[in-house]
Amino acid sequence: MAKTITLNVDDMLYEKLKQYASIDNRSLANLIKTAALQYMENKTLMDDFEMEEIRNNTDLRERIRAGSRDAAKRRGRFAG
Repeated sequence: MAKTITLNVDDMLYEKLKQYASIDNRSLANLIKTAALQYMENKTLMDDFEMEEIRNNTDLRERIRAGSRDAAKRRGRFAG
């Protein structure tokens, strides 16, 4: 189910967002939603090249599995 959020922005940002939305022929809400989704995809997901590197690197895959097992057993230290 969709949720409604309130966002406070200054007048200058609001006008820029309205302008971009108009250029893309979309609503302001749709522009903000699309921009947020694109930002999160770019920050959290790997591109095809990175994923292929992981698939082809058996040593890395095993280290990732070992790390997952250790985390599940709460072994090791968190490096932040």
